[in-house]
Amino acid sequence: MEETTNNSPGQSPQDKRIVSFNKDKMDFGSALKEAAEGKRVRRLEWEDEGIYLTFYKEQLMIFLTKDKTLHPLVVGSGDAAGEDWVIVK
Repeated sequence: MEETTNNSPGQSPQDKRIVSFNKDKMDFGSALKEAAEGKRVRRLEWEDEGIYLTFYKEQLMIFLTKDKTLHPLVVGSGDAAGEDWVIVK
């Protein structure tokens, strides 16, 4: 698996860390499977590179960088149909 680094111009000036991710894109079903196996997944189209999904206590959660906490995820149709899911390293 090839990895790449996302350092897009949309990255927040306050969040200087560089997020590395697997270059192979997945659909939502595959992303859920990876998250269920303990991996962090995100969509490439999300502007904030620090956001990711993971399971916590058997619930799908989203980590938001603005408040650095996990929140229950409400899946929208765009995310469910998205094919640009990647694994965050």
